[in-house]
Amino acid sequence: MHASLFLSVFAALAPVLSSAAPVAVLNEAMELGNTTLVEETAGPLAALEKRATKACTKVSQCAKLAVPANAQRVCASKKCSWTCKSGYAKSGSKCIAKKVATKAASKSNVVQLAATSSNALSSSGVKSFLGTNTGSIASWYHTNDPKDVTNGHSWCYYPYNDAVPGFAISLKRMLADFGGDAMAARKAYCGLEAVVTAPNGNSVTLYVADAFDDAWVRTPTSMDVIYDSFAGLLGRKTNSKNDVVQGVSWRFTGKRNDQYAFSGVGSG
Repeated sequence: MHASLFLSVFAALAPVLSSAAPVAVLNEAMELGNTTLVEETAGPLAALEKRATKACTKVSQCAKLAVPANAQRVCASKKCSWTCKSGYAKSGSKCIAKKVATKAASKSNVVQLAATSSNALSSSGVKSFLGTNTGSIASWYHTNDPKDVTNGHSWCYYPYNDAVPGFAISLKRMLADFGGDAMAARKAYCGLEAVVTAPNGNSVTLYVADAFDDAWVRTPTSMDVIYDSFAGLLGRKTNSKNDVVQGVSWRFTGKRNDQYAFSGVGSG
């Protein structure tokens, strides 16, 4: 078990909610200079008057100009005319609703999380962290550093180094699944495979390789990631404990990697 040393700025972090996928709405700005606009007062039209048929100096002089639905009268270039309201575009003599475009996620950033039907998970007795875990804060640690309270030997009973694709989750929650029995928790959790995805689309496959001291667990599903793998989530290497990734989601795949299972070979 180890502790990760957050700076005080993270000591008060509240739980983080997952963000919805971005949606972009195409709103075309309509440049009318200093044109004065007035709301439509005319009812349904049988026919439209020709555009710019009456001279004007202000829009109120255009009150008799017939306009289509979803249009508004304007006095532009000293002539009465009409333009479509926001959200509508001119099509011949009509104003039709603009299409709303939804920004599709880049295929390279789409991560299909695996199902959790494998016996490695269903027969393990694990009750916590099932399904897709959201609102996770990912921090990082070195596997053999007094500052991170680590000595090169994992809670899972094997040697490990910073190249191990591992992560740690709440010790308290793992123990709770097995009535406080640490050995049973190790055998159930160690080596379980998870797909971990950051809000920026970066995704890594990690294995439970340690326990996260709950003094540093800021949200129930938060994780401490071994140094080299953390760079894959953040997008770069860092030596600052202030660098964390918020809004992470992750899910157990149902597989177990024997190398990182309880008493496996680890990095040895």
